[in-house]
Amino acid sequence: YTLNMYQAPNESTMTIACEHGTIRFELHNARVRIMREADGEWEDELYPLADRDDWYIKNAHAFLDAAEGKAQPLCSVQEGAQTLRAVIEAQASMAESPLREVSGDG
Repeated sequence: YTLNMYQAPNESTMTIACEHGTIRFELHNARVRIMREADGEWEDELYPLADRDDWYIKNAHAFLDAAEGKAQPLCSVQEGAQTLRAVIEAQASMAESPLREVSGDG
């Protein structure tokens, strides 16, 4: 899976079900939704953007600023590595078992 700005329609939704709730990212609606209980209501947080490409542009600028020493990275190396492990496990789970445990210890 990849986020891109070329798919039709240009809508990206990612839902992650966790032990203590569910989080849903709706990039095309510029919002994050959180449900903490199985029969609960969605809690919405909006992130209004002027343009659909703002997510990509902001991320690219943040990366370049950090690489040039102008700003702190948005996450630590450890957090980035944990994210990468989770993504690799998510991709692997599509071909294997639907449930996988991701270790937090690198």
